[in-house]
Amino acid sequence: MRKIAISLFGIAIAFQTMAIDGYNSSLRIGMSKQELIDSNICNFRDKEFRTLRCNDFRLKGEKANLETYFLKGGVGLDYVSVIIPSGVTVDDVYQDLVTKYGKPNKIKTVEEHGGKYEKFIFDDYHAALRKITQDNGDISGTLYFRSDYYLKQINPDKE
Repeated sequence: MRKIAISLFGIAIAFQTMAIDGYNSSLRIGMSKQELIDSNICNFRDKEFRTLRCNDFRLKGEKANLETYFLKGGVGLDYVSVIIPSGVTVDDVYQDLVTKYGKPNKIKTVEEHGGKYEKFIFDDYHAALRKITQDNGDISGTLYFRSDYYLKQINPDKE
């Protein structure tokens, strides 16, 4: 009987882990930080409880080729940060943002850590793109959206 109970417990853990992989269907528009934690989408990443680290999940909709990496927040969620995956260039994402928002209203350039970092801010911080060019020519990028706007992009049909 004890072996059966242990086996069922193991299966339950396996199913819970499987549910986290891929697109997380329990994500909803307007979820609070506590709801994200309670639904196992996110957990705290630092001791001050300022930054949430969230399980990766695929997006539905216009940016389906991007994966969410983590959500950052103070009292509430402020920004969603999206790592731009291989196969999608930073310039492609930049052009998508220009098409959607027009030219960036602010550009910040910083030289640090063996490379150049450019931050393009669109539509009063609704979106921002950080492009990092290393001295060896490697380019990487991170895309940021305001979370209240971005969660609407994930499930636009659930307004």
